[in-house]
Amino acid sequence: MIQQSSNSASWLSRYVELLLPLHRLIASGEGDSEAADELRDQMDEPWMHLGPAEISLTNGLSEDLYSLGRECVEPEGEVDASETAAFNHAVESQNWPQALAILRRNQEKFPQGEASIFRGQFWACMDLPAAAIPFFEDVARLRPLETSEEQLYLVCAVLAGQARDFVSRAREILDRTQDARQQLMASEVLFKAAAESESEELLREGISAAERGLNAKHDDGDSPVGSHDLLSAHVNLALGYDLLGESSRARQVCDDAIKLAPDDPNLRDLQSFLRNPDFPPAQKSSYRNRLQRQTRPPVALYQ
Repeated sequence: MIQQSSNSASWLSRYVELLLPLHRLIASGEGDSEAADELRDQMDEPWMHLGPAEISLTNGLSEDLYSLGRECVEPEGEVDASETAAFNHAVESQNWPQALAILRRNQEKFPQGEASIFRGQFWACMDLPAAAIPFFEDVARLRPLETSEEQLYLVCAVLAGQARDFVSRAREILDRTQDARQQLMASEVLFKAAAESESEELLREGISAAERGLNAKHDDGDSPVGSHDLLSAHVNLALGYDLLGESSRARQVCDDAIKLAPDDPNLRDLQSFLRNPDFPPAQKSSYRNRLQRQTRPPVALYQ
């Protein structure tokens, strides 16, 4: 695994943020445009702060991005047994760069959809959710996403700060599924999009979706089981009601959550926050953002 300092990870994320639109321009035939040149100029500063490991990652990502958009064709032969064993070992040991390198060496032997879903999962697991998104989009171009894939896709959208671009997809999910976990993940997108755009309409949609998800049942009759999903939903719901001025409902949601997880420090903090009418307004927004970051479902839950 690659160990990154918070500073190097920040520069890496910045570089990736610029690399992705550059590749979109290249794919559309605008690689020599002024917009592309401007992106290249902006990439110089973060590039100077990257170490050898990060540079290797960005070079690999660039190569992966060039693979997008390929049509489904029959794989050219089978992956050698030794490469298959090395790939499986890399995945089991969570050595994502190594797994990606093996995938690149055997690109023509993987179906396009399978290669892209692996890439989406692996880049997400390296805390680069923005880099993962194009690969999930590539899979969705070829076939419907499976439930776990769609959940990870939405998690990446939230973590990458792109929730507003996924509102339509969240609404589509809510229209077609009764699955509790998918409903809660869709509500997460709506809550984040509401925060990004300061939209009361989206906030109310998020509240409705979260209520549906928390009240939904699985086919076996059980309630939603993911503790992070439950925690995130309750926090979002309580903060949402608080933003709408429905203080008593916000406190009730929090109290219900504490019954499920009485020792959770985030919920205890939230309870104190909601019961303090004198909490300085200027600090409320900062507190909400911090608490939502702490309770957001991690990528690892959706692998």
